[in-house]
Amino acid sequence: MITDRISQPAVSRRGVYAVPYSYEFPLPFTQAGETITVTMKIISEQDFELYQIVADNSDQFFFNIVDGSTNSSLFDNPGSSLALTGTAQRPFTLPVSYIFARNRSITITATNGTTDDNPGTISLKGATLFDAPAAQGTTVRSNPRADWTRRDMEGSFFVYVKEINSIAGVPNSIQDSVTIFSNSDFELFYLNSSHDETVNFNLQLVDGSSGLRMFDNPTPLRNTAGIGQRPYVFPVSRVFRASGNININAIDAIGIPFAGKLHFIGANIRRIQ
Repeated sequence: MITDRISQPAVSRRGVYAVPYSYEFPLPFTQAGETITVTMKIISEQDFELYQIVADNSDQFFFNIVDGSTNSSLFDNPGSSLALTGTAQRPFTLPVSYIFARNRSITITATNGTTDDNPGTISLKGATLFDAPAAQGTTVRSNPRADWTRRDMEGSFFVYVKEINSIAGVPNSIQDSVTIFSNSDFELFYLNSSHDETVNFNLQLVDGSSGLRMFDNPTPLRNTAGIGQRPYVFPVSRVFRASGNININAIDAIGIPFAGKLHFIGANIRRIQ
């Protein structure tokens, strides 16, 4: 039985040493709704461990990242740059790092929002991982949140994305859900939103497997959701079971229109055999 508890940071013991490195993906958007796909190959001698995502586009775009070694996406649906990227001064730091295998590829597919001229670059920042000769020892990375382990579980970064939109002028109680993949549990660390910061509907989240609420009463969105530069970090993580649901209830009693995406940011985790 899996119990909710915070994942414990641990010192690296993997026999590697790391140096900072970044892969740059140009996104020269010129039209609203334009889609661009960029693929980069990982250096043949070193794996790449992703820690941070940064972008300098002036307006919102939507994107996904695909690991070429497994052909798997890091998000279940395209996520918003407002919720999943930051700046050099305030980078979006993954709660759990993700390792891309050497000599494989990373593909980003991005779709521009509503601004015609929105050029920029998305930067995947992290470390190249070198096999450490025995005489050299191990250089330990210093980021405790990315250098992550549990005694009984293993996993890597993942995001579930759910669009939550209202109807203008009508009081709304929107009910929706996120379905957790069947092959892994999901440990939730952050909750971010791409809704306009002036919007503040009430939100309730319920674990579909246990029926337990995350808040005693619906809470204002701005009290429990952040953005890419300033994520809302739960004080302890929460595990949702494979094939279970995160049930969402968004309540707007006034009828002020809102549109955007909730981003459940954490790790797909599996029990260590």
